Amino acid sequence: MCCFSRPVDSVSSTNIFARPLGNARQALIYQMAYVSREALAMVLPLPVAANSGENALAFVDLSGSRDLFTQLAAGFPEPIAAGRSRTVAPTPEPLAVVEVGDFIASFVPSPADFSRLDDRFRLSPDIWAALPAYATYGFAVVQLKEGKKRIHPLGLTFPTAMPTRLFFPTLHIHGSDVPKRARFDHVLYAQPTEGVPAPRGWDESPQLVRQYMDVAPTAGLIRPDTHLYRLRILGVERENADIIV
Repeated sequence: MCCFSRPVDSVSSTNIFARPLGNARQALIYQMAYVSREALAMVLPLPVAANSGENALAFVDLSGSRDLFTQLAAGFPEPIAAGRSRTVAPTPEPLAVVEVGDFIASFVPSPADFSRLDDRFRLSPDIWAALPAYATYGFAVVQLKEGKKRIHPLGLTFPTAMPTRLFFPTLHIHGSDVPKRARFDHVLYAQPTEGVPAPRGWDESPQLVRQYMDVAPTAGLIRPDTHLYRLRILGVERENADIIV
C-alpha cells in the first residue's frame, strides 16, 4: 500500500527495490496491484536533498520489465518467514508531466507544490500539515486509471537527503485517511552498494544477481555483480510509516 489521492478499494502485492547510486542519489523501483472505482494518483514521498529543484527526479521507463520482481524473487528459492517487522503564488505554473511507459507522472518538489497539480491528483494540505516530518520531502506522483490493475514496475532516481541509508516509501494514505497503524503486504529488496551496509535481519540471495537474471532492461538501476537482500512483510499490522534501513 502507499499514498493515494482518492479512496481506493484495495492495494496488494507491493514490491519495492532500492539501492544507492553514489553521488548521494538513490534508485527506487515500485510495483503494486490495486482496485479503484475512479481515476486517482499514487504518491511516493521521497526524502530529496535540500534545494534539489524541479528536475531533480528522473523517471525510468521499465515497461519492458513487467516481470522484474518475479525475476528478483527467483534469487530466493527457499520459502522465507515473514519479517519483523512554503506560500504558493496566486497563479503557479503547472508542474512538468512526463510519460513513463504506461504512466503519466510528475515530480512535486514540496508539499506546497501539490496546488500545481490537477485536483484529482492532489493530497490535501491538511494531510501534510498533520505530517510535519514531510515538510522537506519531494513526491513522485503517478496518475492511475480506474479499474482492477497491476502496474508495471516504476523506476526512478532522486538526490537523497539520506545518502548512507535506503528509503522505502511505505506510508499509507488513502484520500484523507492517515491511520496510525496499517496492514502491510510488502516485499522489499535492497542492494546495499556504494557505502550503504547490508540491512540486518534481511535474507541474502545465495547467488549474485547476474547468476539468475538479466539486468540489462533495468537501465542500470540493478547491479549484476552483488547479492540481493529481501524482507517480506506480509499480512502484518504495524506502525504506519516509511521504512528506512
